[in-house]
Amino acid sequence: MCGHIPRAAQGAHRRAPLRRRRPPRASHAHRRRHHTGHASAGGFLLALCHDYRVMRADRGVLYMSEVDMGFPLPPYFTAVLRGKITAAQALRDAVLRGARLRALQAKEIGIVDVVCPGAPETAAEAIKLAARKWDGAVYSSIRISMFPDACRSVGIVVDVSTNLAILLSC
Repeated sequence: MCGHIPRAAQGAHRRAPLRRRRPPRASHAHRRRHHTGHASAGGFLLALCHDYRVMRADRGVLYMSEVDMGFPLPPYFTAVLRGKITAAQALRDAVLRGARLRALQAKEIGIVDVVCPGAPETAAEAIKLAARKWDGAVYSSIRISMFPDACRSVGIVVDVSTNLAILLSC
């Protein structure tokens, strides 16, 4: 055929036009992805990066799976974990034991702030928190001063002369 035309492009003019994708049928409902409420490994770390954590009681777990999977923790994981899980036994159980923490247990050990019965109540509680009108620059400055090790581990430092956060490029 044509040597200078890539094989994938040969005959492209003969291909059928793209069709609109049909919505999934009820028989395909089992294939749809749904939110489980679980926060494992990096998801758990992402949850810890938030200042307030709201969790529903009816489903979901927090789980640091690295010990079970055989993965070492990067230094920034460890810095965030130490900064956010302040009780030594809770940190040990979450990281070294790979404990799967349900909402009430996570609240008891200080990882979760509020436990709600279900999704609507959890969303309402999160919206209440988001409605606060704090000054972002002040909040950020206070937050960085509260978690300096975690911030340094991801390249955020504070210039003490101006009290501004600086992101260092790696």
